[in-house]
Amino acid sequence: RMPTHIERMAALKVVVGTILGRNRELADSEEILWEAYGKIKMNSIGVSHITSGAALGSGVYLAPAAVDHCCRPTAQVTNIGRVLYVQVINDIPDFDLSKLRIAYCDPLLTTSERRGKMLQDYLFHCECSACLDQEREQKMHSVRCPAC
Repeated sequence: RMPTHIERMAALKVVVGTILGRNRELADSEEILWEAYGKIKMNSIGVSHITSGAALGSGVYLAPAAVDHCCRPTAQVTNIGRVLYVQVINDIPDFDLSKLRIAYCDPLLTTSERRGKMLQDYLFHCECSACLDQEREQKMHSVRCPAC
């Protein structure tokens, strides 16, 4: 079972309280803790083991956190140890950093699954080009004839 936002917030409160120690006023501030939790939740990226690929946790990296989402990404985020790389995966005419897009979830999920994940995890209803592409969705639910 995945912990709820309330359970995660309670765990964050314990960690912050331990770190801040004597500054109880700051550690007990629900508003500040919810703001910090929201920023971590919205901007964290999974970190995996350098060789096995096993999930190790999450990290907040400022540059990739500024890259917007698209279910039809132009870049992907990978890590080697603690170093994160943003790699362009599609040709971007007239390249500009503002044109980079990464998938916040698995782009091979169905539109309803991706939108559900975006709403649950990032609190927005995805309206990217892939989610609006009904032909793409139909192809995802079809099987190609082996004779064709």
